Amino acid sequence: MHSHGTFNHLAIRQSDLGKDNRTLKRHSSVLSYGGFSLGGFHQNNATKENQDSIIMMEDRITQSLLFVCMDGHGINGGDISQFVKQEIEQKLFTHRLFRKDSKSAIEQVLAAMEEKLLNTKGHKWCEFSGTTLSLALVRGQTLITAHIGDSRIILANHSYRNRSNSTTSRTTSSSSSCS
Repeated sequence: MHSHGTFNHLAIRQSDLGKDNRTLKRHSSVLSYGGFSLGGFHQNNATKENQDSIIMMEDRITQSLLFVCMDGHGINGGDISQFVKQEIEQKLFTHRLFRKDSKSAIEQVLAAMEEKLLNTKGHKWCEFSGTTLSLALVRGQTLITAHIGDSRIILANHSYRNRSNSTTSRTTSSSSSCS
């Protein structure tokens, strides 16, 4: 997130996972998931605060899985990443467009969250602080990704039967366009 109230690094993409992708073919085929965050290290500050936030949620109505990782930075980075986390957790699944147009719902929730952050906390609070964001929403054979800042998402597909059949692909890019 950047000051001045603009998402100049917001990119949202929607991809079809295809019929050959058995790992993410259905929500119920994801056997398990987990998250872990390790705080950064700074040689002059051994007690550096971990400013990361993670969301792993499922919406049983739409059979969607949501994964979000935020990396706060600056003096208020931890508070900002927590603010973003709370806004997404409270607003995305209940957004009026979420069931039919998740991509638009994500765009609108993120834009409203940024506006609320700047209006309630002020530009000074965000001037030298912010957070990156990487978001992945899995619904059926569709994967929607969004990122803010320099965070990226990499999709890994691993075949337990045939280890030579494992693949990875980058799902987000540096562009600021939505697709």
